[in-house]
Amino acid sequence: MEYSENEMPYCVKNCKVKPVNGTIVYEMKGHYQTVNRLILNQAIEVSELVIELEQPRKNMPASLFEIEVH
Repeated sequence: MEYSENEMPYCVKNCKVKPVNGTIVYEMKGHYQTVNRLILNQAIEVSELVIELEQPRKNMPASLFEIEVH
């Protein structure tokens, strides 16, 4: 398998972040770096967040290694 030098093979390019009610608070498309910093314009108060990661390639699992919430 060959990869472009400009993208990480296991990097998730597309994802959505939303509370359990389904309202999307953040959507990332076409991301190509290993770190993604999300800063919301307004603070939100939720008891639970759903992070949907799109699989980078057919036989490659999407992975999330760390989440920090401040």
